[in-house]
Amino acid sequence: MERIYQLTDLYVMECEQMQSIEEVHRLQYIMLMDFCQRVNDAKIPEGISAEIYRCMNYIRNHTNKMLSVEEIAQQISRSTSYLTRRFKAETGSTIGEYITACKLEDACEMLVYSDQSLAQISAYLGYSSQAYFQNLFKKAYGITPLAYRRRGPVSYK
Repeated sequence: MERIYQLTDLYVMECEQMQSIEEVHRLQYIMLMDFCQRVNDAKIPEGISAEIYRCMNYIRNHTNKMLSVEEIAQQISRSTSYLTRRFKAETGSTIGEYITACKLEDACEMLVYSDQSLAQISAYLGYSSQAYFQNLFKKAYGITPLAYRRRGPVSYK
């Protein structure tokens, strides 16, 4: 639910900056497609157990926190070694890689749908420095965060 409220707030802020009905309609369509995609993505993917999926959702809903494997393991009442082994086996990535991917996805949304500075975005996502955030972003998407902001929500993966 928190994620829905955050996303709604981002869209409301974007809508407040619109200057024409056409822009509002375009944003409405983007928003509708975004919410529909998120509902589809909320289904447990094939090959992912319910407990690992709970961890994935916990991570996705707490991208603004410094998460530890211990904290995530507590969510499913399992040991950290069990969680790290099962997470890698089921998702193909480490927990750290998944956390970074989720944070960067949130960064993309914030870059497009808010006017927050790079410093604000990197601080919100818990990065120690803006430079580190920018390096991670460019490594993941092949484009700087500011260039991404200028180009809008285009798929870079």
